[in-house]
Amino acid sequence: MTFAIKKSLPFNTINLVKSKIFGVPHVYDFGNASKFFTGKEESDTKCIPTIISGWDHSPRSGKNGLVLHKATPELFEQHVIDIFQKVKHKPSDERIVFIKSWNEWAEGNYMEPDMKYGTRFLEAFKRAVLKS
Repeated sequence: MTFAIKKSLPFNTINLVKSKIFGVPHVYDFGNASKFFTGKEESDTKCIPTIISGWDHSPRSGKNGLVLHKATPELFEQHVIDIFQKVKHKPSDERIVFIKSWNEWAEGNYMEPDMKYGTRFLEAFKRAVLKS
């Protein structure tokens, strides 16, 4: 069994300059980056794709960290639908996906209710499941 390793995010000169000169992490828009979360490898029966609700590794990595900025329930829902489409054709006992983190608050990667979106990430996940 293999696990999907996400492809490199698009090179961004501004992010590189900010990181090297100002010491800030690499920041990418979730909507733009999410296009790179899936690829043909996730359709392979030996690959288990991963659902990602957001990401901010800067508390642990500082300026070398990666931040997925502006994740919204709507973008997350589309990402979940895209992942489910990748496993739809697989035998029923191989339709498996990982949820990156249910409650990784330290890295901005969670689906639990918060003050900003309430339960909207969970509701988006539910809608995506029902659509699939």
